Amino acid sequence: MKVHYVDENGNELAVKNSTFLTSLTGSSPSPAYLIYDIDGYEYDHTYRHYYYYNNRWVYGWKNQNILPELSRHDASYNYGDYWNGWTYTDGSTDYWGNYNWNVLSSSDAQNKDEIYVVYRKKADIVPGGTPTVKQSGNVDPPVAPRINKESTPNGDDTNTLALSLISDTTQLEVEKLADVIVVFDVSGSMNDSMGNTTRLQAAKTAINNLAEQLAQKKNSAGDPLVRMSLIQFSTKASTVLGMTDLTTGGKNNGLSKIKSAVNGLTANGGTNWDHALQLANEENDLDLGRATFVIFVTDGDPTFRNARMNVTDLGLQGETNDQALTVYG
Repeated sequence: MKVHYVDENGNELAVKNSTFLTSLTGSSPSPAYLIYDIDGYEYDHTYRHYYYYNNRWVYGWKNQNILPELSRHDASYNYGDYWNGWTYTDGSTDYWGNYNWNVLSSSDAQNKDEIYVVYRKKADIVPGGTPTVKQSGNVDPPVAPRINKESTPNGDDTNTLALSLISDTTQLEVEKLADVIVVFDVSGSMNDSMGNTTRLQAAKTAINNLAEQLAQKKNSAGDPLVRMSLIQFSTKASTVLGMTDLTTGGKNNGLSKIKSAVNGLTANGGTNWDHALQLANEENDLDLGRATFVIFVTDGDPTFRNARMNVTDLGLQGETNDQALTVYG
């Protein structure tokens, strides 16, 4: 079976990796983790390209998104037998929460069923900024400097010349502007008890308290100095709320939006730090006139990641306790 590594336009990509997998045979290690690190690209998704037909004469080529792992049930390489063949999963689970594994059938093999691992171009990392220095009070520019000169006769055919430079002054205010990115763990273990509450609720309380304190930081005009955004992560990561000014006035103010987003978080799934920090690095609404801070909230070690870092399949398998697909998001 052929495994293709392509960009979003279907162009084949070169993978420089000592453990790089391009095809599966009966001697290939199982499970086979399909993600490799490609310079300038990041993993996006995996799909199988297969020939579909049923007994009503409906047929044709189709794509099905699958998780980036294939598993062989024993050392022989047989498409048609579930217990002896390579299998894939689309991430669906049975009643007990176990992945549903599907065998690659003999018809799939005859019709060149192939796997495509798709990558997208990495976004540029957006640098943070530094606090802004601005004029406070009267913002009208001061008048131009004036030069005064006086010449006083000394009575002996000489003069004393005096020069002075006169200019208006203006006050300057250092606005300690800040962008705060909160990266929040919503993996299943955050539901575990912590004293009289849960880890999730304790984390929500901490972030809401932080937001309330930061919302009190204002400049001389009463404008908020801090903006905040929220990224959640479990098996995968996503942006819950983009950069929001921590305003406090009015019904639908920025502080209320942040607290509402935090309070709406629910916990389920694995722990993918990699994807979460990747999104934080790609935050595209940062202001170069603001200092940037990342607040990272988690309760444990990661169980998923998006980068392979040249680790062998055996090494990846050793990272998990149950050998389930708990390596990639």
